[in-house]
Amino acid sequence: MAPFAALLAALLGAAQDGPVGHWSFEEGAPGELRNGAARVDGPAGKALELDGVDDYIHCKAEGLPAADRPQTFAWLYRVEVNPSDIQCFISLTNDGKKSGVQPGFREGRLAVWGHGGGVFVSAEAPAAAAWHAVAYSFDGTTHRLYVDGREVDSSAKPPQDAQPDALEFGRWTGGGECFKGRIDEVRIYAKALPAAELAKPGRQEAAK
Repeated sequence: MAPFAALLAALLGAAQDGPVGHWSFEEGAPGELRNGAARVDGPAGKALELDGVDDYIHCKAEGLPAADRPQTFAWLYRVEVNPSDIQCFISLTNDGKKSGVQPGFREGRLAVWGHGGGVFVSAEAPAAAAWHAVAYSFDGTTHRLYVDGREVDSSAKPPQDAQPDALEFGRWTGGGECFKGRIDEVRIYAKALPAAELAKPGRQEAAK
């Protein structure tokens, strides 16, 4: 198993319940590729490659947690250059109710933010030109961000609260904020995986 697939499996391996959403980007996997988004070789089979201009993948948001409910997002990504603008990996939103959870890059940092741009957690972006495993969890009170097996930030900022009605990878669901790079093995859980399982000594070694 590729190192980052092994790390992702380790990050999620303790969960007793499976994810409510899993996007592997293999042929036949859920999601509509739009505007030239392409499947390419990744660390765990196929990955999604996006051009940062208008590529994205549209998916159903059915059965995914409301923004204020316990949840965990996990994914793998690679960029050749860390961006200084806003770029969304994942946009899970209800734009009509101004609510959402959106992981990506913001002002040169790896971040997770809500509708309108208020940041819940952020950290210095790790080195470019390499794959990284990222996880975000919210337990109803605390947001936590993990990069390559390390907890890098947390906060108790109030969440937004609507049930999502849109899910896209590679841009904000309202259009724009397009991601340039590759993303793979996105999983969303309707529970907050415990910090003890998301950041354990030695797990960061799997990323080397």
